[in-house]
Amino acid sequence: MGKLFGLTGPIGSGKTEFAKFVLHHAPTSAALFEVSDVIIEVANLLRQQLRQHPHSNLQPHDMYRALVAIANDSEVMQSVPDIGQRLAFSPTIDRHDALYEKLFVYLDQINANHSVLDIAITSSNKADFRPILQWLGNFFVTRVDKHLWLQEIFRHIELTQPAIALVAGVRYPSDAAAIRTHGGQILTLVRPMHSITNAQDPTERDRGLIQPDITIVNSGSLAALEAMATRLLFDNASGNLRQIYRPIR
Repeated sequence: MGKLFGLTGPIGSGKTEFAKFVLHHAPTSAALFEVSDVIIEVANLLRQQLRQHPHSNLQPHDMYRALVAIANDSEVMQSVPDIGQRLAFSPTIDRHDALYEKLFVYLDQINANHSVLDIAITSSNKADFRPILQWLGNFFVTRVDKHLWLQEIFRHIELTQPAIALVAGVRYPSDAAAIRTHGGQILTLVRPMHSITNAQDPTERDRGLIQPDITIVNSGSLAALEAMATRLLFDNASGNLRQIYRPIR
């Protein structure tokens, strides 16, 4: 495996733009691996299963049955022993429980407009389906396997062998630990005075617990962010990565 970076940071911190700059300027083969892409695969299998439901008043137990039904169709879920037991919901589910709150948001969306299930989730429209993607991401990490999503990412990296692998969507301390176990470093983007983190959101709360190895301070223009991406690549090639990168004034 080549150089591995795990990319994290609050919503709106500039992660997508920074990743594009790294890929564009990398002197050798570089590839971006999105954790969300793996979650989207499962979300679309789930969506297709829910479309078969005979009525639109979907409840949490319908979601559980749908998850169990797709377990054999998902490469990600097939690798987990006793998947049915691990997926089991709590006997009583409170819609304000942090583990299930986003699930209820998604169910409310479906029950208000069942045609939501007709729309395929993609990397382009994933912001419109954030509740189900965040719920799946958090639920599987909490209840099924904390390394589930990244194991699939690492499998793709081993198959393609890029010189630089950038893993976007590192949201949990367990993700960061897995990246480091594979010899990687955690790179976080911060945008002073612009990043608004909802401390009650479990995904954002857990992301805030990640301790980065490298911090990119995105306090300038896109050109400044691009310049920091090129400096990071230069320092990586020379074996002299810094802990903090700031725009050059």
